[in-house]
Amino acid sequence: MDVIWLVIVAFLEAFILPFPPPDVFLIGLSLENPGLWFLYALISTTLSTLGGGVGVVFGEKINEYLKLDVKKFEKLYEDYGALAIAVGAMSPLPFKVVAIGSGLLEFPLDKFIKYAFITRGLRFFAVAYISAYYGKELVDTIINHPLSWFVAIAVGVLLILGKFIKMGSLNELYAQEKKSGKEN
Repeated sequence: MDVIWLVIVAFLEAFILPFPPPDVFLIGLSLENPGLWFLYALISTTLSTLGGGVGVVFGEKINEYLKLDVKKFEKLYEDYGALAIAVGAMSPLPFKVVAIGSGLLEFPLDKFIKYAFITRGLRFFAVAYISAYYGKELVDTIINHPLSWFVAIAVGVLLILGKFIKMGSLNELYAQEKKSGKEN
């Protein structure tokens, strides 16, 4: 499997490609070359974040062209945009929806890039690490015990939620940055 496909899909899936998610290539490459899992995760995170940034700009351009009245949603997205980015970045929901939606709702591009990099990174580094170190056993378990797949997903979600609760919400970080930006 060639890493070029990971590069292409990680970038394009974040704003235009309907399928497949970069995880498919990330898992395959990490299984094939476990010693390079960190590099593959970094490539996925970086290119997906940059692709998401293109999606934000695309959303901004759509809003400029259509002159959408999004004032009702801007405050809501200002308050919960970081959470929306985190959910979109780590869940199976199409990340492009969050990226383009962030542009439509005029979420700051620099904040989007920061939050997307953190949360996409959590996802891709976890997927690559698990694939590299537990991949074969996990695949065998899933084939022999399909219910275990749902348990693995549930445990993964709980671990990620626990991590966010422990480190504080991204929205609090955004609010602090916004507040300090107003003071300067």
